[in-house]
Amino acid sequence: MILDSTLRVIATTGLHKTTHRLIARDAGISPGSVTYHFSDLSQLFEESFAHLVAQMSADYCQRLQAATTGHEACQAVVGMLCGPGYLDSQRMTLLFEMYSFGNFNPTVRELCRHWLESSHASLRLHFSQPTCSALDALIEGWPMHAHFQGVELDRNVVERTIHAIVNALESGEPPVAPR
Repeated sequence: MILDSTLRVIATTGLHKTTHRLIARDAGISPGSVTYHFSDLSQLFEESFAHLVAQMSADYCQRLQAATTGHEACQAVVGMLCGPGYLDSQRMTLLFEMYSFGNFNPTVRELCRHWLESSHASLRLHFSQPTCSALDALIEGWPMHAHFQGVELDRNVVERTIHAIVNALESGEPPVAPR
């Protein structure tokens, strides 16, 4: 409850404006209850981001485990980029805040590294390591660009791009440059 409230407050006010009082108000508890369970805001942020990563990792893994073919795995990646729920605006904001905080907090930096390893492990269920790296960079970066541009990703372009990456890297053939 406190961790979910912390994430909601971070997503709406930003990490720099998040306080014990705002978290307590969101959770419907006294500020003293928050400080009783967490020694300081850093610990609360660390545990909240760990909670977020656990949720997102489980979702990521579940989507890829459900795929039984390469095509279904590609569609799972497309769904993460274009479908509802996985990278909504709130989660995008939380990822930005987590990565920024991780620059200065060793615990969250390690959590970010774990998040990347977990993502690769899920992708490795279907793809080679080079393909995992390319797809994960796309999954991380493309939504960020769309978020700041204020546009929706074009599902057709995303689907064609995912398939092009997978076909180029999984075939072992050198890519042919367009004329």
